[in-house]
Amino acid sequence: MTKAAEDDDRTLLAMGKQMKELHTSLQVVFNAWKKSELRNKDIRGELQQATTELGTANEELRSIKDEPPTVRGDLQALKQQVEYDNTETSEKLEVLTTLVSARSGPSPSYAAVARCGHACEKAW
Repeated sequence: MTKAAEDDDRTLLAMGKQMKELHTSLQVVFNAWKKSELRNKDIRGELQQATTELGTANEELRSIKDEPPTVRGDLQALKQQVEYDNTETSEKLEVLTTLVSARSGPSPSYAAVARCGHACEKAW
């Protein structure tokens, strides 16, 4: 073999070795890229889940924020009902008190009849 052929062989062997090293390096980079893509996919999934959970939490917060006027309205209606029931109970109690008082005395007074109204007239 001639010197030129030997030099060409050495050059080809060196180039082949460099190609193998380059191939190995590219495999390392490619494998790292694949791992990175898998991790990115996992992160995207976690981010999507977190976004969904935040959306749900925002909806719950909005509904809670909207509740106070409804609760206030319910409380106001309940307060009015209790006041009405209290007034009605007081009136009934006054009628009963007048009836008991009238039955224990000789006859009802004008003031007792005026306080009691028509409900007491039936009792006398």
